[in-house]
Amino acid sequence: MSRRRRFRHAVRIGGFTLVELLVVIVVGSLVVESVFRLVISQQRSYVQQREIVDLRQNLRSAALMLASELRGIGTDDLISIARDSLTLRSIVGSALVCRHIPVGGSSTAEYVLSLDAGELLAAAGDSVLVFAAGAAWLEDDEWKVLRTESVAAADTLTPRCSWGGRPRKSLEIEFSGDTAGVAVGAPMYAFRGKQYGLFQSGGRWLLGQRSGGSWEELTGPFASPKAGGLVFRYFDSSGAATSNPGNVASVEITLTGETNRALWKDGAGGSPRVHTETYRTRVALRG
Repeated sequence: MSRRRRFRHAVRIGGFTLVELLVVIVVGSLVVESVFRLVISQQRSYVQQREIVDLRQNLRSAALMLASELRGIGTDDLISIARDSLTLRSIVGSALVCRHIPVGGSSTAEYVLSLDAGELLAAAGDSVLVFAAGAAWLEDDEWKVLRTESVAAADTLTPRCSWGGRPRKSLEIEFSGDTAGVAVGAPMYAFRGKQYGLFQSGGRWLLGQRSGGSWEELTGPFASPKAGGLVFRYFDSSGAATSNPGNVASVEITLTGETNRALWKDGAGGSPRVHTETYRTRVALRG
């Protein structure tokens, strides 16, 4: 074998040809691209599942909050109703009357209360429901609605309110209205008008509540009110639709939630879109 042929044989044994190198590069690129696409697909799938789980949790929590508020009120506790909002009397605190403070020549009455739970404030629209015993028969006992005029701490008073021999947090409160029959030991519940509805913040629609002031965020996001993000339907005791708050016996709540970000849909072309889902429930008022 000549020297030139031996050299060519050695080159073929010890290296790759240009064609072989190009084939390796192309195959490697295809493998890397496939792995990259798989990682991107898995990441999108994870993000999509997380967003949908968050969406469904928001829907359930919103429905639970609204249903809980409605189940605790009576048919006369709805202040106003609308398609996308409602205002109701919400219990904010409870107390017991432990002393009456005589006030001469005044249209108001003052009492010292033992605070049991929550809070009693003198905000705009605050009222209380207090038990008033009648003269002789159970039939003339009643719950009276009184307007709260002022509330002040009364822990420095002597003697302080105490039940079972233990001092309790005391409040001095002034009411306007008919207080006849309100005696020591009478239970009292404070309530406040509270509105539920959707409000816009940061370009998204959120479920919120407010008591005469600014909205307080509860959960979200939801579709806009025009798109049915929150819809209330009201029914009387016969099941017929009603627009009179005093006749409402049950409320149907429909919520349409949105994901926080646009999602890609598997097998669908085009650009990513916000995913929406709807939840509906119906709640009977206490009666």
